[in-house]
Amino acid sequence: FGASLPQLELVSLTEAAEQMGQNEVDAAITLGLEGARTIATLHSEDDVEYAMAKDFVATGSDGDYPYFGAVGGQLGAPQAIRAYSTYATKLRKYAMERGTVSLPHAIRSCTGLPAEILGWRDRGTIREGARADIVVLDPETLNGRSSLRTPHRYSEGVDLVLVNGQTALEHGEPTGSLAGRILGPDSTSAD
Repeated sequence: FGASLPQLELVSLTEAAEQMGQNEVDAAITLGLEGARTIATLHSEDDVEYAMAKDFVATGSDGDYPYFGAVGGQLGAPQAIRAYSTYATKLRKYAMERGTVSLPHAIRSCTGLPAEILGWRDRGTIREGARADIVVLDPETLNGRSSLRTPHRYSEGVDLVLVNGQTALEHGEPTGSLAGRILGPDSTSAD
């Protein structure tokens, strides 16, 4: 499909139909017969905002973590977007711009709450005895930059990231440190 109609890659069905000179139903049938793949949006903005306002809803990402710049094709793009900008988008768009949730609520849903849900007693908060997983960001410049067309773009405004107390990102640039590890339910520093 991409080779036969490259101008339609990563456009909405409405845009594709317009470019093809067809209505949306006919365009969907034509594209389906051509073997086109789709990216489905399953939730409306209203649904997303309703859910995130709940105190018990944590933020996570089912995004894959591809090597920076790895070409994943059309279906790789959403994975990369979720890998690169889930949290920056929540903080900037939903907390700071729309006011769907407060900034502290948004930060808790990305840090302490997921750790609590997963039983990670030494993660998710800054306190004595906890693992030093810390992100220092500038709320004024924080911005998720990845998109379907340019998925491999780091977010702006993230100045420092510590993973297990080691600097993984400094001045917005990766350091090469690989201090992270895979965690399972009830993981603790004693594991």
